[in-house]
Formats: sequence, C-alpha cells, structure tokens
Amino acid sequence: MDFFVDIEPDIFSLDIDSIDYYVMYKFLVEGFRPKIICAEFNSFLGSGLVTVEYKEHFRRYEFDPERGLYFGVALNAYRWLLEPYGYKFVGVDKAGVNAFFVREDAFDSMAISQLVYLEFAYNAVFLKKYKMHGEALRDELLSRSKLKFLDVREIDVETTMNSQLMTRPVHLLRK
Repeated sequence: MDFFVDIEPDIFSLDIDSIDYYVMYKFLVEGFRPKIICAEFNSFLGSGLVTVEYKEHFRRYEFDPERGLYFGVALNAYRWLLEPYGYKFVGVDKAGVNAFFVREDAFDSMAISQLVYLEFAYNAVFLKKYKMHGEALRDELLSRSKLKFLDVREIDVETTMNSQLMTRPVHLLRK
C-alpha cells in the first residue's frame, strides 16, 4: 500500500481508547512519518512494554465494565515502537493523557533538548473519577486475571490483525 508515500504532516494525534498500538504500528510500517506525534497512552498499564489484546471491534467497557480502564498502550510500549522509526520521546502532558514524540530528523537537536515535559503522570481524569491513587488503579487493573496484557516485544502484529480478519464470514471480507 502506497497510501502514505510523500505524506509528512506536521502533527498527528492518535486517541481511540482501544487498539491504539496496532493502529500506530500499521501507520508506521506503511510509511506514515509525521514530524510530531501526540499519542494517548494508558498510564494504568504500568511501566512495562504492554498493550491490550487486539480485537477488531474493541469496546473497552465490554472488557472492563467496572472502570473502562482496559484500553490502549503503556507509555514504554509506545517508546519501544516509535524510537526505531526515528522518534524521540519528549514527555507527557500534566493530565497524564498524551505522550509526545518528535521525529529527530525534522528538528534541530538543540530545540528538542529544550522541550520541557513530564516523564510520566497518571491520568488525572480517572484519578478524580475514581478517587484513588494512580498506583492503586494500576495494580487493580493489572491484577485482573480475565484481562490480557500483551508484551509488545512478543506480538506479531500483522499475524494478529490478519487472524482477526480471517475469522469473519467470507461475504463480509469482500466489502
């Protein structure tokens, strides 16, 4: 697919509260190279290299009806994905929702080094909503045995996504 050839936007934002890792991966392997990426991350997935299980029609409240915290990508998983493509992590916003990455070849290294962001923050919206500390919400989410947390170093994204598509009835694949 040459959809992204010669497309170089200044900024791209990804926030879909679901299979964000798989979408970002697909954009990158197809050649999409924005100068700045703003990507929602899930602070409650902890410091590991994890993401949620791929489901084509992902609905976070179906997996986690109590809190809706099962979605997205851990911050370090995004770093692991983006850095080989020439992106430098510059930090997160103070609300603990978005991580920012810049393509190193698009900016002067001195300018990048002067950016000031937080290294990490828990999602303030959920902290306020559930009146709990970030660590407690993280521990609660990660301890749920019915939820799958996948190490991104062990995922074959293409096979995972294709296997989901192959489970559809044939008449739906022709659309």
